[in-house]
Amino acid sequence: MKSFLLIVITTVIMGFSSIIQAQEYYTVMSNTKNNFLYKGLQNPIEFYCSFEIDEIKVIGGRIDMGYDVKDNILSEKSASEKFWRNVQKEGNFLLIPDCDAKSVEVILVGKKSSMSKYFSSLPVPNPIVQFGGVTAKNINISRVSAMMSTGVYAYQAEDFVYTGLNYNTADFKVQITHEGKTEEFVCQGNLSHEAMVATSKLQVGDRIVIYDVNVTGACGLIHLEDRLDLLVQ
Repeated sequence: MKSFLLIVITTVIMGFSSIIQAQEYYTVMSNTKNNFLYKGLQNPIEFYCSFEIDEIKVIGGRIDMGYDVKDNILSEKSASEKFWRNVQKEGNFLLIPDCDAKSVEVILVGKKSSMSKYFSSLPVPNPIVQFGGVTAKNINISRVSAMMSTGVYAYQAEDFVYTGLNYNTADFKVQITHEGKTEEFVCQGNLSHEAMVATSKLQVGDRIVIYDVNVTGACGLIHLEDRLDLLVQ
């Protein structure tokens, strides 16, 4: 009798354990701690699923399918069977949220079951403007650095490092004060020829102001509020 009760109790415990494991198994998660994704970037998604996946649907974004795309139709989330087998085997994939999406829904679809998960979609933090190796945190720039600089550059914020994210400078304005006279230049991409001529004449005590910087990132044009007001040393 005791043996029979022991078997029953063990079976019940195992049953509850299986239910708990199944509940944990049916989860979808990202590699971020706060359940959010960055717009326009490749976000790694990890998942655990007990059924065979036929397709992953995404509302508010798209899957980065790499080179294993069927007919190259990303908008329809269509990929070869090999792609889905690899996704199932590896338990992860890359997802790119739409730039205008407030949230992203990921749906794992199988023949007999499906599961969904929602993520918040956040904009990428604005980059930092740099000229001649200095940023808005600086008030001075060496004469050599100012004369040798050919343009304004934007770099990822110090607390946001993302592999493969680059910025291209679209345009900016620069004021150069030399011997009490101030000239303003509007530059596209790099310093204009006229601006470079002006920087070649800089002396200690002159001033350089860079502002109205626009760069292109993962989601298009970004206007940066950084203003570099630099004294030549």
